[in-house]
Amino acid sequence: LLYTPLMILSFLGLPRMFTHWKEMRLSIILFLALNFWIVLSWPIWWYASSFGMRALIQSYAVLIFPVAFLLDWALNRKIWKIVFPVLICLGAFLNQFQDWQYRNKILLQDEMTKTFYWKSFMKADLNKELRKFVDIDEDYPFIDKGQRTSIGIINYMDSISLDTNTPYIGKLVRKMYPYSDQIIIQVNEDNLAQLKGQWLEAKANVQVVGDQQHAHQTAKFVLSTSGPNREAKWNGVRFQRYTVQNQLEEIRFNYKIPEDLQIGDKIECLIWNAGPDQVFVQSIEVLSY
Repeated sequence: LLYTPLMILSFLGLPRMFTHWKEMRLSIILFLALNFWIVLSWPIWWYASSFGMRALIQSYAVLIFPVAFLLDWALNRKIWKIVFPVLICLGAFLNQFQDWQYRNKILLQDEMTKTFYWKSFMKADLNKELRKFVDIDEDYPFIDKGQRTSIGIINYMDSISLDTNTPYIGKLVRKMYPYSDQIIIQVNEDNLAQLKGQWLEAKANVQVVGDQQHAHQTAKFVLSTSGPNREAKWNGVRFQRYTVQNQLEEIRFNYKIPEDLQIGDKIECLIWNAGPDQVFVQSIEVLSY
């Protein structure tokens, strides 16, 4: 319904159709129930590389009937005779605009999430950095982040790594040695109250060499909270989705420390490269708001 909002009219028209077309009521209820159950049973709801849920398009042949009953009702009401066409135009505009976003890669063809959708809603410019919200579902809720304090930093600016015969500044992280050094913040009595529920910003300067990664074999920027008596909260951003190959870039994302943080927990931040490309890490830093 987000991608084809006009189909909301179909569900609004079902009660009127069932009232005036009683002989088809059972057949349509059974069709819709079985069809939705079968189509929605696949966990990949976007049905791979599509705009919206394309597996339901064939159902429009049935879903158009309740729209017709609703239209017949609206055109016999003075106010709705004006409002209804306006709603249809707005729904058609949103559908076509989102189709334009999809064709211009503002909306993705797969792995769409609620957070990424609303971050991209009605955007006409391509901002690849928003793709990090495919992997994370939280963001600092205020525009002004205020003063930030560094609580951990790793600097590789004095390191030189080699890719074939080309020198690069930074630590080389690749599939054979997939982890950078970690920033580890151990939770104790002194910092528990300060950290509990706090917003953090993780940022790193990286340069990616190669373009062989794909969705499941790629480098990630990871920030996590774990402990002996808690379920880990793990956020990992696949930054190769929006960074430019062979170019030094700063990557960052926000992270909220759990409210139930306990003594003995630890917060960790690192670069993890599970893909075939090479990542040169110049620095990693964690800041608190």
